[in-house]
Amino acid sequence: MRREEAIEAEKNGALITDGAHVYRIVGHKHYAYHTLVFIIQRQSIGTQFKQIEVDPITVTNMWRVKK
Repeated sequence: MRREEAIEAEKNGALITDGAHVYRIVGHKHYAYHTLVFIIQRQSIGTQFKQIEVDPITVTNMWRVKK
């Protein structure tokens, strides 16, 4: 998934996966030197998981969940 696709998935609330778990991108931040960090939350029925920050390379290895 490209950076632009990840930002669009954040806006749409689309689910993404790494093949093992399903996540939702809940935000992103820009740090020094134009470093972009995405904030994702694992999705599961009835369970709230802690939000974590991941780098764009990790998001690159994810894709949108097909409906």
